[in-house]
Amino acid sequence: MDSLSSHTQTICTDLNGLTAKDFFLKNPDLVTQILSHLPFENDKKYRLCLFNAALTCKDFLDAALDALWEKIGFFSASTQTVARLAR
Repeated sequence: MDSLSSHTQTICTDLNGLTAKDFFLKNPDLVTQILSHLPFENDKKYRLCLFNAALTCKDFLDAALDALWEKIGFFSASTQTVARLAR
């Protein structure tokens, strides 16, 4: 067995039976780190990227929605909700 195969086998054994995808995407810190690299030249584009990330992969959903709500801000969202209800 060559060294690459041996190394790959060691990594797979260390994942406790999870696939590499599951191992990395089930780690909320890593998913948050991935989302932090989305482009944010302007606020609207960044929010759209977060929204699309939330829709793309269920493993991104919680972290993307958390970041999106943080970006929107509670006060802004609640004010808009109350304004809509008042109509």
